[in-house]
Amino acid sequence: VDTKNLNLTKFIATVQEQEVKFSGAITNISKRPMLVPRIKILGVREDRKIILEKVLILEDKIIPPSSEISFDKLVGVNIQN
Repeated sequence: VDTKNLNLTKFIATVQEQEVKFSGAITNISKRPMLVPRIKILGVREDRKIILEKVLILEDKIIPPSSEISFDKLVGVNIQN
């Protein structure tokens, strides 16, 4: 996927117990339709240890030209200490 024409905005991750809620918007600034990329998430502690690694696969497959799609996804996780 050519990501130079896609902007990820309003990205928020909220942790509750053993679930993480991811939300945000992807804007296509191109004049052509674009495939929706997979979003790789890394959760890192202050000591740089990776405690979470997930790939978000969104339901929408194509973003029309000059438009925006929003996502709101709840993912169950096992956070390693």
